[in-house]
This record gives sequence, C-alpha cells and structure tokens, in this order.
Amino acid sequence: MMGSDPPDDTPTTPFIRLPPPSPDGSTDPADHPTELDQKALRLPLEDDPTQRAWDDEIEGHITQRVDVSETDILPGLPPPPPPEPDDLDPEDLVSEVVSSRSETGRLPASPTDIMQARQFSSLPQPHPAPPSPTSEGPTEEVSEWRGLHPASLVVNLFPRAWRTARAAWPLLLAVFIGSDSLGMRAADLLILFLFAGLSLWNTFIHWATLRYRMRENRLEIKSGLLNRQARTIDPGRIQNMELVQNLFHKFAGLVELRIETAGGTSTEGLLSALSVVEAKSLRARLAHVGSLALEDEAAPESEPLVVMSLSEILAYGLTRRTIGTVAVLTAVALEVLGQLDQDATQEIAQSVRPGMIVAAFLIAFAGSWIVSATASFFKHYGFKMFRAGDSIKTEEGLTTRRRVEIPLKKVQLVRADEPLMRRLMGYGSVEIETAGLGVQDGQVRQAEGVVPMVEQDELGQIVKAAAPLVQADPWTAELKPAHPRALWRASTAGTLQALAIALPAFFFLDIMGWFALLLIPLALISAWFDWNWQGWLVTDQAIISRHGFLNRQTYVLARDKLQSVHMVQGPLMRLHGLGRVVVRVAGSQVALPDVSKEDAARLMAKLTD
Repeated sequence: MMGSDPPDDTPTTPFIRLPPPSPDGSTDPADHPTELDQKALRLPLEDDPTQRAWDDEIEGHITQRVDVSETDILPGLPPPPPPEPDDLDPEDLVSEVVSSRSETGRLPASPTDIMQARQFSSLPQPHPAPPSPTSEGPTEEVSEWRGLHPASLVVNLFPRAWRTARAAWPLLLAVFIGSDSLGMRAADLLILFLFAGLSLWNTFIHWATLRYRMRENRLEIKSGLLNRQARTIDPGRIQNMELVQNLFHKFAGLVELRIETAGGTSTEGLLSALSVVEAKSLRARLAHVGSLALEDEAAPESEPLVVMSLSEILAYGLTRRTIGTVAVLTAVALEVLGQLDQDATQEIAQSVRPGMIVAAFLIAFAGSWIVSATASFFKHYGFKMFRAGDSIKTEEGLTTRRRVEIPLKKVQLVRADEPLMRRLMGYGSVEIETAGLGVQDGQVRQAEGVVPMVEQDELGQIVKAAAPLVQADPWTAELKPAHPRALWRASTAGTLQALAIALPAFFFLDIMGWFALLLIPLALISAWFDWNWQGWLVTDQAIISRHGFLNRQTYVLARDKLQSVHMVQGPLMRLHGLGRVVVRVAGSQVALPDVSKEDAARLMAKLTD
C-alpha cells in the first residue's frame, strides 16, 4: 500500500494512533496512551483494519530510522546520508501527515513517501562558483607593490656619499694635498663633483625604482633602471635580519631593513628606508610564514645574556689588531712628506736617527689604538645580547643603532677568539655565523652576530646559547690532542720560514741581521706553544676544533650543517705520516689538528656516515 490511495470505502474520518513524547524523551507507543492525539485531531476511535495498518506504519517511522535505498528516491542519484534521530521529530511528522490530508477526506500520502521527500531535499546541492579575481576576497595573498618612504631620498644621500668617499680615500687624500696649480685644482673639483653626482644618482635610482610586495607567502623585490633586477625571497630561507637606524633615519622616523639569505655575497633584501611601522609589519608577516621568531609586543623583553660596559668596549678596541691602521697612518705621513719641497725633504732625511724611527712607529701604534678605541665606542656602544624565542638578538651602536636577529636553526658555526692581550685581561670574543654573507663598511662580512667582550668563565654559556644542540663545553671538556709528530712537522715548517727571512737580513743589514737570527728560536718556541694548545672533539651533534697560542681560536660547528669533509696531506705531512681533516659549511671551513693518517681516515668515515 506504499504511496497509493486507500479503497473508496475507507471512512472519511480515520483515526491516527500517535504516541506523544514522554518526559524522558522516549516514543514507545506501548507505554503511552493516545488520548491527547484524539483530542487534538478530534477524530473518533474506531477499530478499522485499514486504519490499523496506517497506524503501524506511522509508528514504525517514528520509533526507528527509515531505511531508504537509492532506488526509492531517484535512479542514478547517490544515497543521501541518513537523517539523525534528532531530525525525526514525532510532532513534525504528524503535522506533515495531517496537513497532507486532502479536502475530500482522502488519506494522506504514506509516511514512506514523506520521508523520501525529506531525504531528497537533504541531498548535497551544487557548490557555488568560486569568486572571480575581481570579487571580494582574493584566492591568494597578493599585496600591492609598495615603494620606499619619500623621505628616504634625502635621508640616504649623506650615508651613501660617506661610504663612497671612504672607499676612495686615497684618491681624495691626493686631491686635498696635491698640487696647487690651477689645472690640478680644476681636475680636483671635477673629481669631487663626480663623486657627489654618483652618490646622488645612485640614491635617486634606489628610491625611484625599488618596489616590494608579499605574494604567495614570499617577498618579491624589484629595482634598477638600466639593469633591472627582480628577486624572490623565501621567508623560510632567511638567515638573519637587521634593522639599522643612523642619525638621519632617527630624525625622519625611518629604519633600514636588511635581509640576508644563504650563499650571496651581498644583501639580498635591502629596503632603505621604510617607516618603523611598515618595517615592523613586514617583519611580522615574514616571521609568520618563515624562520624568524614571532614577537609579542606586550611581552616583556627577556633578561640579557651579555651587557657590555664602557670600559669593556674601549678595551675591545685597544686589543684589536692595529697593523692596518698603522699602515694607513704611515702612508698618509709619506704622502705629506712627498708634497714638501726637495730641500725640506733632504733636511728631514738627514736629521732622522734610528731612535726617531722607533718613536715614529710607537706614535703610529698609539694613534692606531686611539682610532680603534674610538671606532669601537661608536660601533658597540650600549651592546646587549638576549634570547627571544628561537632567535638570538643583538643591539649596539651610538650614532647608528644596529639590531640583528639570527634564528637559532640557521646557526652553523660559532667561533671564540682569545688573543693574548684579551686573554690576559680575562676576556674573549664570540662570533656567530650563518650561511648568509652580508656587506658592512664595504667588506664582505661572514659573522652575523659578534659579542665583542665576554668573560672567559661565560664563554661556554654564550656558545651554548647560540648553538643549543651542542652538549659539550670546549672550555671544560677534555679535547683530544694533536699527534706528537705534528710538533716536528710544525717546527720544521716554522724553521724554514724563519730562515727565509733571517738569512737575507743577516747578509744585507749588517748588525741588524744578527737580530734577525733570533727569529729561528722564536719560531721553534711558537710552534711548541701552538701544538700544546691544539685540541679537537667530535660528538653526535657538533665538531670542536681549537688552534693557536698568541691568537687562540675555538670553533664549534653543527654537524647537521656540514657541506663536505675532506683530508689534506702536504709533503711534510706525508713524510711524517700525518693527515688533516677539513670540514666545510656554507661560506666557511675549519681544519682539525693534525692526526695520523689512519685516524684521519677513520674520522672522515665517521663524519660521512
């Protein structure tokens, strides 16, 4: 009788037996009377076989889930998911049955037909078409091309001119102390205007053509007028990031953003300059999808790991190598002497005594120390190093404030320098390297994070903070020594080098040549001290190597950053049966102390396993 009309002799006032819901939510017809339904429908109670069949069918649909196959709905359509029990409300079903009764009093459609219609309406409908690119809500994250801040055109002019002049200081020095002839002065002015115009032109082109945007979670930068360049930077490959503010940037409320990636010898992402708000916003977007640590502006800054005092900053400058500064001062002095007339130059040369030469060199060294200490004061003023999430951050600088951020997972090499003078003061320096090679002061820079002065007792703590996976402390762990035959090899090499210098001096410098012979015992003593302080250690996470006495250096490499491993054997090393293992990471290489060639082969096998 499913889905068909009852016979014509069916009474026009049928009784529909429905169980009302009980207080506990059950709908069992055997437990509840039907008087409430009789009053609501105002239908007489009579015993009719046909009516009882309809009653049983209705009760079956109310008390249990209806099983409808796909052929009961429409051929070819997938079966809809069965309705949940909560969807089969008894009162709703009764109202559907009652409301479907025709005006002629005919029985409504069967409950099975009603349930089929309800399931058909619940079939999944076609998905709406995706929005067009011009509609709201783009399908991919693409920001608009943005340029540099308008004030950066003026702000960058003076720093760029200074860098250009510093790179060409010999030429400018010759210009200022050169000939006084009119022709030379005109040429000098032409050179000055050329440098000034070049700086102005480069600054304008950088400002006018540089554009950047975020597209598909990558930073795109394009620049250049005649030689156009387009770069795409993956945030996950960022090695470190710098925020630089000089005096002009601070006055204009701007900041220079520098982004370093692996392998390049120049700054891949240089945005000079942006507003502070724009730089922080771009940094947050790169950190959200890349290797940089997420920052919480409301969170307090962590306790600094290192804070340098003014005396430590000056001591760092005084203990730096000053040979280059002495050479510069000597060249300037010779240039000044060359500009004097011939008679004055001869008079000075005749009056010079050996003691005056020594005094001049001492004055040059004193001047170089003053220059080095002053440069250290301006560069490292207010230095502090702290941990921020999964990154190491350093801040320093007086006139130019530099903030460097290095993700810990990008650190591949940590080096501790302990020169003799600094070591006697109880200090050392730590340099942190990544795969990125930046440019600073016109020179390629490998170490991205430099801690100028660290007390020797804290060197191991700082190294572990920069390389958390390293479990061994190079200053407390027992390092393996170099092979004894390495001392003979170093002594032989040092003696040959000393003889190459001492013998010509002995034959051509008369009395001074005897002093040159002292280089031979000094070479032997230096070789012994260097060999005595050498050491190495290989763990599951790191490689440690230590060299030198006058300038002791300790290297700590992460093994998961190794690029290649090879063994070196020179003629003297082969003669003594020695081998030297050299490990390389991106941009740097470290040699372990000399060991026997058998140990070197086993060490290579261990590192390449």
